[in-house]
Amino acid sequence: MQIHKICIYATIIVTHSNLISNFKNAASMSEAIMANSKLPMNYGTTNKAEYHRIIKLKRRNIEK
Repeated sequence: MQIHKICIYATIIVTHSNLISNFKNAASMSEAIMANSKLPMNYGTTNKAEYHRIIKLKRRNIEK
């Protein structure tokens, strides 16, 4: 029974650390994407429709 508890705790710890590293990777990737994008400086205050309009314009420019 003690071994089962240790295995469960080890699994939880490994899973937790993997999740943390995945979130860190996702955060750094999104920061890199935002740094390379040409979004307006006030993108935090733009509404959702305006944000999607900007993204569509960027995609059109990339495809050309």
